[in-house]
Amino acid sequence: MTKPTTLYRHFDENGVLLYVGISRKLLARIYNHEIRSPWFHLVHNIRTTHFPSAELAESAEAVAIATEFPLHNVSEGRTVAARKAASIARNRDKAIA
Repeated sequence: MTKPTTLYRHFDENGVLLYVGISRKLLARIYNHEIRSPWFHLVHNIRTTHFPSAELAESAEAVAIATEFPLHNVSEGRTVAARKAASIARNRDKAIA
């Protein structure tokens, strides 16, 4: 049996994407961010998309993180945005050399 899962995006007051995640229990997950995420005080808007299964939500989350570069999603010990900035700098340096 598949379980509905929600993809959520946290934005700051200027519309900057702070975080992308998924949850089957959205309100509990938001509360968890509120008490544990040092960036949560910056959240001004939360947008949600509902999916009929966790698998679909996980795929959408992966695409969103890879293409939208949220500031506070962490992968490989660095934020996704920091990894993207480092990649751009490396490519720029290669082009200059």
